[in-house]
This record gives sequence, C-alpha cells and structure tokens, in this order.
Amino acid sequence: MAEIAGEAAGAAVLSRGGSKEEASREAGAAARTAGGSAAAQGAAAGAAMERGGGSADESGAAAAEAARAGGASASEAQAAAGKAAGATVVAHG
Repeated sequence: MAEIAGEAAGAAVLSRGGSKEEASREAGAAARTAGGSAAAQGAAAGAAMERGGGSADESGAAAAEAARAGGASASEAQAAAGKAAGATVVAHG
C-alpha cells in the first residue's frame, strides 16, 4: 500500500507540471509517510522518475537515494537501484 501511495504522489506532481526529480522525492516521502519499507520507498521513487521520463540510470539513482533515506543498507539500496533501472528498461526498451 505504501508503494502505491508513493507512486500516486509522484504522479500528482508530474500531472501538475512538476519535474521528475521533484516527483521522485515526493514519491519516496509519501511512501515513507505511509509506513513503507525502505524498498517500497525506493520502488516508488524509481517509478516516479521513470514516469517522468528519467533514464534507467536516473531511476536507479532515485530509488537508491530514497531507499537509503528510508534506512536501507548499501546492498539493499543497490538492489532497489537495480530493480528500478530494470523496470525503466522494460518500460522504455
């Protein structure tokens, strides 16, 4: 549920013309506020970056940053980055 809340918050930022970076930050924060794990925060942030037109590298970096902010270890943040980057590649080819 927290990941969905984060993704919705990121989509709201994008719909009002906000930047992909702002959407990513808001998505991670909303997932955190909703009680989401570090992984959920990273997933939401990465998804928002991807939806805003971010590259695989940008999505991965956003996911890692949000996961670390949520208390993830370095290896957990790396895993979040890999998942977000992979999802971006799948979505955009």
